[in-house]
Amino acid sequence: MIKGQILIVYKGKIYIIQEDFSLLESRDSFYAIGSGFEYTLAAYKTLDLYKSDLVVPDKMREAIRITSLYCPSVNALTNVLYDRHDGL
Repeated sequence: MIKGQILIVYKGKIYIIQEDFSLLESRDSFYAIGSGFEYTLAAYKTLDLYKSDLVVPDKMREAIRITSLYCPSVNALTNVLYDRHDGL
């Protein structure tokens, strides 16, 4: 048994491997795992809807920064790896 989740991006789709090895597919073009993931998903969705001028990596950084304000186990200092050719 693994502890936590694994996030996989393959051919433009996001897959989540759960602790029991079940496989889920995200309905959206973004997803988050780990501590504070609910805050991050909500922040990213809001930025996606209302800040369309931001590019994906900037939305990701800002969503994590917002999450860090409400979830003490999340650090706003983050590196974002983004491959624009992955189709997301």
